[in-house]
Amino acid sequence: MWCWKLDARGGRQPHASIEALRLAIGIGKGKALARARISHPGIRFERIDAFDIDSVRTLGFHFNKIYIDVSGSPDIYDVLKLTLAYEALFEPSLIVVRSTKLKRFVPRRSTWPIVSEPIP
Repeated sequence: MWCWKLDARGGRQPHASIEALRLAIGIGKGKALARARISHPGIRFERIDAFDIDSVRTLGFHFNKIYIDVSGSPDIYDVLKLTLAYEALFEPSLIVVRSTKLKRFVPRRSTWPIVSEPIP
């Protein structure tokens, strides 16, 4: 299993199972990145902006599980844009998003049911 961990806070709170993965990479650009490298020596951390898709691509890995931690992100649109970009880049089987704004937004919404047959 390969996992790509995107953490806007530099990896201070890695996903519970990340240490057990074959390969985990955290990215961030904040001051907490140095602390994260010390706290989690088994995880590779790179100083990359999560929205810099070209830099992510140059790492040369394909990830099938992605954990995105953007709890402090002020804009839901940015969270969705980031999620869609990584879905298109990696086509993972799972994306977990940790976002306070998204968590508050989703319960107040409902989805339209998917209709398998055309409506006459």
